[in-house]
Amino acid sequence: MPSPFAAAWAARAARRYGPVMARAAYKRWKAMTPEEKERYRQQMRGATERGRAVVAQARNRGPRPPIDGGPEQGPPEPPAR
Repeated sequence: MPSPFAAAWAARAARRYGPVMARAAYKRWKAMTPEEKERYRQQMRGATERGRAVVAQARNRGPRPPIDGGPEQGPPEPPAR
């Protein structure tokens, strides 16, 4: 488990460098040709579909086998709304 100092450092770094990284990404996006942008969009659509497939497969997998002879573990309960 990271120390409180490490967590505070990470939070500070995220607040400090997040906007810088977002601006750099925006500049790279603006510099792309329309073909590059479309290729990037296709890549992200493929990654999204693969992620959805993994989540769906994990949901439909059923109960997991016991670990070290412990009780059987089912899939996690969905969050209450």
